[in-house]
Amino acid sequence: MRWAAKTLEHGSILLACGIYGNTIRLLAPPTISDDHLEEGFDLMERALVEVHQC
Repeated sequence: MRWAAKTLEHGSILLACGIYGNTIRLLAPPTISDDHLEEGFDLMERALVEVHQC
């Protein structure tokens, strides 16, 4: 859940789901460009690194 909150701070919405909130749902449109997809993955990676540094 902290990862979803940190990702939101960076400007992207990450949906945590599942009984324990340990699953994420990616809702990119089928027409997403490679550049936008890569930007989203980079953003999620930065947020994950920040969560693990705490």
